[in-house]
Amino acid sequence: MERHEVEQLRRIAAGTYPLMDDTGETMLPLAPPEEPEFSARLRSRMRTHRKRTLVGEAGGFNALEAVDISVASEGPGGRDEPPSMDPLDREFVKERLTALAVADNDNLLLETEKLAACGAKEEQWLRMATQWSSRAYEVVPAIVLRVVLALGSVARGQDIRSKSGKQELLRVADLLLSSLSSCLQSFDLRLLTVVIVTLTTARVGSQVFLDAVMARLLACHHCDCEALTPSLALQLATAIGKMADSTCLRPKGVGGPSCSTNQKILHEIQNRIVSRIEDCPQDDLGRLDGYYLTRLCDHHAQHVIISRMAEVQVGLRDATKHLLPHMIELRKTIERELGPSVRFRLPRPTQKYLAQLEQLDHGAEKIMDIRERFHVKLNRETSRMQAGACEFRRPGS
Repeated sequence: MERHEVEQLRRIAAGTYPLMDDTGETMLPLAPPEEPEFSARLRSRMRTHRKRTLVGEAGGFNALEAVDISVASEGPGGRDEPPSMDPLDREFVKERLTALAVADNDNLLLETEKLAACGAKEEQWLRMATQWSSRAYEVVPAIVLRVVLALGSVARGQDIRSKSGKQELLRVADLLLSSLSSCLQSFDLRLLTVVIVTLTTARVGSQVFLDAVMARLLACHHCDCEALTPSLALQLATAIGKMADSTCLRPKGVGGPSCSTNQKILHEIQNRIVSRIEDCPQDDLGRLDGYYLTRLCDHHAQHVIISRMAEVQVGLRDATKHLLPHMIELRKTIERELGPSVRFRLPRPTQKYLAQLEQLDHGAEKIMDIRERFHVKLNRETSRMQAGACEFRRPGS
């Protein structure tokens, strides 16, 4: 028997080849093809439903139909057909999407901030993100920055549980920030400072966009060397320090021509703080980030800034008493990053100021320890009294 004849017999036995007689008529036809079953997993069906809900489609499987067809239609207790979404709910979703689509940017911003305040569901945030994604290049910069702050805070919070939802919100926030690249040339130093603060707070953005913002900062400083006030310099320094400490962005640059540009603007910010240290507001000086002070400043700038803090007694006077917790943490950062011996290289009034902060820190720790012991003892006595009451309680009482 030839090889092709063996293959033909094998296909006839498997039912994939018809059996014919000598005259060419079919004796054993092929079996009818089986109907394909919907065997997608539950997670895939839920993802398909979420995408169709966002675009307003009513067909296909929905959240209530995310069950296996064979389980729903076969077996004991099986249903003849899967359940479907309530038409009233579907109409509500369509009306909601229509209202978001026709709303102007101001009303959509109010709706976004309202969702952030009340803790909305993931589906609502994804619909809102879709609307902002379609308007990325039609919104003024002030609204863009507020929306980016809202999306970034929600994506980093606990309201959005799925990883895909968090990534989608962060993607839209990054898209909104990237839309500002076309109008960076019209930004002044104050608005650029707000952009840097937004990048730090929302923890979004790319290194390319940050390099463009830093280049624009340097261009604004070259056009008007007095535009960089001490207050703006301190705000920029705090935002840049937090960015370098808590995000993957690098204010110093990652190589290439932008690296020298970033170094120049960082040098200008430091020089403005040091040269006009007496004009720096005490609130902005007290909020200075510890990472910037210990990692991005040189030794001379560190000496001048810490001495000025000690001179005006930041955190110890009534005007800046609300900054005392931050100053205590700043002292810890200074000793941790620069070493305990840095205190002895400072003037005597500065050493005394740091010693006062250290004493207040130890006093706060002792108070917290006493409070914790008191609560432990109180809970122990309460449990003992409850156990004694249960022991002497009569069964009939």
